Order: sequence, then C-alpha cells, then structure tokens
Amino acid sequence: MQSAGALSLAAPAGPAPGALPVCEAWVLPVAAARASFAALRPGERLLYARGPFLIRGETADFVREQYEAGLAHPLQPRSRACDGFDYLVEKIPQAPLRRGRRICERDDAATKAILGALIRAADRERICPTDADLARIAGLATRAQAKWRLAKLRQRGVIETAPVTMHPTITRVVTIVKTGRRTRAPEDARP
Repeated sequence: MQSAGALSLAAPAGPAPGALPVCEAWVLPVAAARASFAALRPGERLLYARGPFLIRGETADFVREQYEAGLAHPLQPRSRACDGFDYLVEKIPQAPLRRGRRICERDDAATKAILGALIRAADRERICPTDADLARIAGLATRAQAKWRLAKLRQRGVIETAPVTMHPTITRVVTIVKTGRRTRAPEDARP
C-alpha cells in the first residue's frame, strides 16, 4: 500500500457505481405461467423468466408452443433490474379468421405479386397463368417457388383452384374467394 495521501490501487468492494447487480436466474412455474397467460388481454405482457440466459424447461416450452400456435410473441429485452435479460411473452390479438382474406401483412412481395396476377386474370376473364409465368411475374427463380406460394394462398382460403386437363398439359381455374371471380378455362379443356 501507498501512504495515506496517495491513490489506492486496490479494487473497490462491490459493483462499480452505476453498474447493475448480477442477475439471479428465476423462472415462473409452468402452472402459474399458463394461468397468467390465460388471464392476459391482447397486447399485454407476462414476465416469465429473468436471468443472464433463458433456462430451458416446461415454461419455456409452453411459451414456444404459444408462439408456434400464433397466440403470442416471445420478447427478450435487457433487464432494467439487473445485468441480464427479462423474458416476456406478449399475447397477440386474435381476429376471427374470415374466409377470403385478400392478403396478409406477413406475405412477402412475391406472394403479393402472384395474388395480384391471379386477381387481374380473374377480373379480365383470362386463362390462369402457368407456374413459370407466375414465377417470372413475381421475380422468383423457379416455378416451384411460385407453386409453393399458390399452395399457401389456397391453404389460407384466399384462392380456390380446380385442375382442368387440356391437350397436352394440365392447367387450373383459380377462383378468388373474396370476389368470387374466376379465371377462364381454355376452350379445349376437359374437367
């Protein structure tokens, strides 16, 4: 040590001024998390864990199930109480599913372009574009990518498709569920 008038180089005891204390990890029991989540209104958040990292277990699995079911968003902001993270789950508002929604905010630009091309073809009573045409319109690399997006639109109830056979290929007639308009079947098509 140095004399009383000089600076001390010893490490101070405790955390540095202004530093947050180290987090002690804790997780809400799964039964309490289920009950609290059920009581949440859309947009409200539940703190289900805190710590330097998320502890795996039933509560984390429950939150993941809610996210995969489209009922909640998991959030992981920095904790204001300690040096770690707060693990939150936010309940998502559940609007009733309406048959024939035109488009969804989650859709990418390619899906929107494909739906736009189908709506134009139906409004003008034209033959449905092929998968290759839809891929080109949407700027996709392969027709399989366009086919996948068509399947998603069909799965969500935005469109309905009916295959028709025409020599030498198979095409489809697409119905836009919201408007009821359909693309035209080719003249030499057989149902």
